[in-house]
Amino acid sequence: MFASTLLTLAITLAAPADKDGKAEPGKIEGNWIVEKYIQGGKENEKRKGSHFTFKDGEVSVQEEGGKGIAYKVDPKANPATLDLTAAGGILGVYKIDGDTLTICFPKGEKGERPKKFESPEGSELVLMVLKREKK
Repeated sequence: MFASTLLTLAITLAAPADKDGKAEPGKIEGNWIVEKYIQGGKENEKRKGSHFTFKDGEVSVQEEGGKGIAYKVDPKANPATLDLTAAGGILGVYKIDGDTLTICFPKGEKGERPKKFESPEGSELVLMVLKREKK
């Protein structure tokens, strides 16, 4: 079930990109822990504490065995965009503020890219807030 969350993560989550759209080592690289997961306006406590890793242009979820999914970003867009390239593509937005990563994406592959960081009640949008894992 959580595999679908990884596939719909539009994490799911991104670093500044070079001109080829590949993630550079930087702000997003490393381990993140989910603090808040809201879908359709409802918080999902079961997702809290999940571990996401961004490394070498792939994002993975520890609880799902660590299989990575490629992503690319456009940090110059407003808001910055994050696209998962697997499963037909999932389009999301992200922002990083210190050690907090916020992402928003549609549940499923056919949804449109969100324009805001919100998950209104009844919507198919997912809003995740993650904290950088301390070493």
